[in-house]
Amino acid sequence: MEDVKPEKKWIILSGILVVALGAGVFGASVVSEFPICTQESWEKYPAIYGNVVIWKDSRDGEWDIYGYDLSTSTEFPICTQIDSQSRPAIHGDVVVWMDYRNGNFDIYGYDLSTSTEFPICTQGSDQWWPAIYGNIVVWEDYRNGFSDIYGYDLSTSTEFPICT
Repeated sequence: MEDVKPEKKWIILSGILVVALGAGVFGASVVSEFPICTQESWEKYPAIYGNVVIWKDSRDGEWDIYGYDLSTSTEFPICTQIDSQSRPAIHGDVVVWMDYRNGNFDIYGYDLSTSTEFPICTQGSDQWWPAIYGNIVVWEDYRNGFSDIYGYDLSTSTEFPICT
């Protein structure tokens, strides 16, 4: 399902450059480069918000979601459930991703401030490409047999169609 060939991904946000190579995730400030993750595995799709860098990681043989706090130089797991987790996004204290633990891709979230994981959409069909801004999570949803766009308001726990 995912790429098997190393590729370079460059993201520049908040004065920090995050690079995902086939063998690690690295960061660079204006002054110097520093490693974020150098596991002997694949790290892909980094994203950053404030002092937290997130990415998908294959160190345990399946794709998982990990994070790194730039202010404390501490790496931490976000989701290491069975099967594949992919395409993480972050805004504020919330990380969202695609998750295959139920036999199809669903959307899950994780609150960094409370260390709590929660389902966002588990409709039984595939949900892909989550994005988050503020309290709103959006994604591509195939529950109607074709691609629609749905959203979820984290503050009210309410799902809503955007374009069906």
